[in-house]
Amino acid sequence: MAALTQARNPKRRAFRSIALPLASGAGMKAFQGGMACVDTSSAQAKPGASGNANLLRVGLWAETYDNSSGAANVNVLVDLDKEIFGQWFDNVTGANAVVAANLFQDVYILDDHTVTNSASGNSKAGRAWALNAAATQVLVEAYTL
Repeated sequence: MAALTQARNPKRRAFRSIALPLASGAGMKAFQGGMACVDTSSAQAKPGASGNANLLRVGLWAETYDNSSGAANVNVLVDLDKEIFGQWFDNVTGANAVVAANLFQDVYILDDHTVTNSASGNSKAGRAWALNAAATQVLVEAYTL
């Protein structure tokens, strides 16, 4: 992609809740009011449980959903413990595009409106929280100094 040639309106939004991709398989049941975690190794949301050191609590489930049958692409609403401030940025195309496996991880600056998953020679843009339906945009929580 190329740098901007005119102004854009990247409204910074506050998120108190967000729909996160719920993992599938045995035991993947989100119960309203239960701990909602993100698994940094699989980039999916999971209920709080022992035996997985990759879980980070992010909030409480805002709804109940049973995904033990293995449905793909199920998003479940989470009330976040901490409000996040994010902006939508363009996603680079090709091999360095931000994909679902990159959620909850650092993404990097490609140019003044585009992010990439490639750290090679690039500065951090923030943490990826979501992709739009076409994966052409990434919701990025900026890091603060």
